[in-house]
Amino acid sequence: MKHTPGPWRSDGEGVEGKAFDGSRRWVTERIRGGTPGERGANARLIAAAPEMLEALKAILPEAGKCFSDSDT
Repeated sequence: MKHTPGPWRSDGEGVEGKAFDGSRRWVTERIRGGTPGERGANARLIAAAPEMLEALKAILPEAGKCFSDSDT
């Protein structure tokens, strides 16, 4: 699956990231709908997504132990 890898950055009401094809282009997406504050919050959340994904991958082995069959 192709995607726009991080780092992404929020410019207030939008998100920018490097193009997935490795070029020097930047991809910009504006957040639509909601209040300016909501758009800004959503843009910051989206911009943080690549870092959050990596953090979740890092803790997955330990988190899986919390739900093992031996606990039931």
